[in-house]
Amino acid sequence: MKKLFWIALAFSLVQTSSGASVSAAVSPQRLPQEPEMSAVVKRILAMTGLQNDVRVVIDPSTKTCAYATTVSGRQYIGVDLDCVGPLRTGERYNWRALGILTHELGHLLGGHTTNSTSSHQEESEADAWAGWAMYRLGATLAEAQTVFATFSVSASKTHPARAVRLASVARGWERARAGTTPLRKSPPHKNRWREFLSRPVPWVLAD
Repeated sequence: MKKLFWIALAFSLVQTSSGASVSAAVSPQRLPQEPEMSAVVKRILAMTGLQNDVRVVIDPSTKTCAYATTVSGRQYIGVDLDCVGPLRTGERYNWRALGILTHELGHLLGGHTTNSTSSHQEESEADAWAGWAMYRLGATLAEAQTVFATFSVSASKTHPARAVRLASVARGWERARAGTTPLRKSPPHKNRWREFLSRPVPWVLAD
């Protein structure tokens, strides 16, 4: 029984918050920013041409790994760093953490935080957007699905089942692959001009 308890607890911690506006124990306006995650969010937004002022704040009091909310017209992503984990391991992205971050960003860009309740449709939209964003950051499909593969097999009242979530991420990832090229390191010198002219966004992702 004790083992089943810890398994259930792990699933509840990993399950990210709904798209609905979250009432945090402490106002996000008073919480410290997480500078590296905030910088990555800004970089991702630059790929879309948007200039939203999204702030990633550290909120260890949240009952979920992360949440998205809008307060006084400003957009926030609150994260429990013990649950989300580091954004990078050495020079490599931690795709689990990035999956959580891009999912919450998908909620903000989808306007989901203006609703009082969440829905399976909103979660699927955020999952698909996360897949799109992670492809642009250079993730393989398996890497993009890392955190989603740990979610509950069964659906809840607010979140779809694992298989649905994995399919949503794959849909976004495939959409990005069909229309864009991932922002990886510079191509060989002889192909640089061709690559530069063919991409509508910056073609080198600066560290």
